[in-house]
Amino acid sequence: MLGDVDSEYYPNNYSRTKEDVEKVRARIDGKRICDYLRQMRIRFAEANRIDYYPETCSFTGLCAGTCERCDAEAAYLRDEFYRIPPDKRIVPDCELIEWEV
Repeated sequence: MLGDVDSEYYPNNYSRTKEDVEKVRARIDGKRICDYLRQMRIRFAEANRIDYYPETCSFTGLCAGTCERCDAEAAYLRDEFYRIPPDKRIVPDCELIEWEV
């Protein structure tokens, strides 16, 4: 399948090349992506009445648009979401847009 990595040639877990292949790369529009995703997490939390108070990202420079802290916040929201009874869960309409660079 297109995009799949042939495991025979894929670096093993102890290879530095594997880290380089899987590393999220910085983007010129990374900060915009970060802000947009934070706003989507806020909308999601508000819709489901989840206590969520994200800190404003203080990172300066080029970023990938997501980081370990963003991932941790998303994991927190996911865990809280699954504690809500299925019939009371709300998934707000969050349209992803094409970024202009």
